[in-house]
Amino acid sequence: MERLRNEKDYVVKELTAMLIRSEYEIFSVPKGKRLSFILLNPLRKIMLAWKIDPASLRFWHKKGSQIRTWRKRHGLKEVAGARAIREEVGVNEHVSVLNNR
Repeated sequence: MERLRNEKDYVVKELTAMLIRSEYEIFSVPKGKRLSFILLNPLRKIMLAWKIDPASLRFWHKKGSQIRTWRKRHGLKEVAGARAIREEVGVNEHVSVLNNR
């Protein structure tokens, strides 16, 4: 805030630098994941129009491996089934009460 008050052209300098960086990003060749997204997204849209799930084509992954990887990265326990999920969340008491009605 002090620089804003003291330097009269501070905002102009900052906005100019931002404009130059964004223009460079717009007109340069996309890198890495952005390029693959640009190239593969039309294919994904066509597959979705044909009612094909693009994620289902990854046949080399076992069922449930994606959620196991996500849980491991986030420091959560390995889950064996629905009962383990209910125990982890703490829903068991509520489910047993509802089942007894």
